[in-house]
Amino acid sequence: MMSGSLDVGLAISAAAPSKEVLEAASVAVDAGFTSLWISDLRFWRDCYVLMGALSQTVPGVRLVSGVSDPFSRHPGLVAMAAATLAELTSNKFTLGLGAGGTKLAPMGAERKAPLRTVEDAIASIRTLFSGGRVSVENPGFSMYDLEFSFDASELILDIALIAHGPKMYELAGHIADRACVANYVSPDGITWALNNIDRGARSARRVNEPRLCLRLDVAVSQDPSQAHRLLEDRVRTYIRIGYYGNALLGPLGFHEPPAPNDDSSIRDIARRVALSGDPTEVSEGLSEVVDPYGWDELSLQIFPVPGQSLSEAVEQLSEAIGMAGLFPS
Repeated sequence: MMSGSLDVGLAISAAAPSKEVLEAASVAVDAGFTSLWISDLRFWRDCYVLMGALSQTVPGVRLVSGVSDPFSRHPGLVAMAAATLAELTSNKFTLGLGAGGTKLAPMGAERKAPLRTVEDAIASIRTLFSGGRVSVENPGFSMYDLEFSFDASELILDIALIAHGPKMYELAGHIADRACVANYVSPDGITWALNNIDRGARSARRVNEPRLCLRLDVAVSQDPSQAHRLLEDRVRTYIRIGYYGNALLGPLGFHEPPAPNDDSSIRDIARRVALSGDPTEVSEGLSEVVDPYGWDELSLQIFPVPGQSLSEAVEQLSEAIGMAGLFPS
């Protein structure tokens, strides 16, 4: 991938205090990041409020919800928030959508028929943006004669679909503006995901294929062992809460998720789904996952190691990206 042709995005967790998110975003834009993804995590800080603030503090950078789902947020309200951000950013907003699945029980919500629900949500949101009226009954949500109360005809809806399972990847290839491969570093996982996206695009006979995005978790530290341990611990957490299940791990050769105390398997998974180490190690890893593939975009979720502020972590990641020659020239 030639420098200048790749959109390099920073994904920031809304688990961080709001002021730290705003400060880190400013550091990222100054370093050369071209988009900012703000995580939509249940019961943490609200990503849409944060993106509204960012639209004013770092104007001109593309903002992305990373990612919303139709189970914890009603698609009608997601559409309303997306239209507002498209308006605030002069159409430099991307609506990141996925099937979600965590922390739904405390809301009394269930993840029902995820493929159909995500597809219906995308269709409904597009209809609302086009000025239409929506009536739909879906296992995950319903709308009855719902329409915007304002004119959205000048607003652009740009949808990124973040997937794990084969059918969701096919759906991304079929209908999304951006198809995002999530949590794969190893060639076997990346190739499997891209093949499913291509299958969906070919079945739809699309004139314009979706833009391809790679979304990764990253930890960078001058002490590489700290970074490795941090992401290994995150793998354990993701397995425990069900985020890393058979859909993600199957293409890596795991018939079922390993036990959290299976240190050898955890280390193996961490090396194949995320990047960690010092700036040189992460730089080399980035080159390996970018150069062989035709990515249009990277979304790098930064995780600070203990004792490292969010802004310091962004600076370390920026150094690694610069060493790899990936920032737009």
